[in-house]
Amino acid sequence: AKEIEPYLLEKGNIMITSKGRKFIKWPDTN
Repeated sequence: AKEIEPYLLEKGNIMITSKGRKFIKWPDTN
């Protein structure tokens, strides 16, 4: 089990941790 589980927003390139910290995720190659 992970202490912090990042939640993906509809954008996909932005992640928010349970602590409320939001950061830009690495670009996904489609």
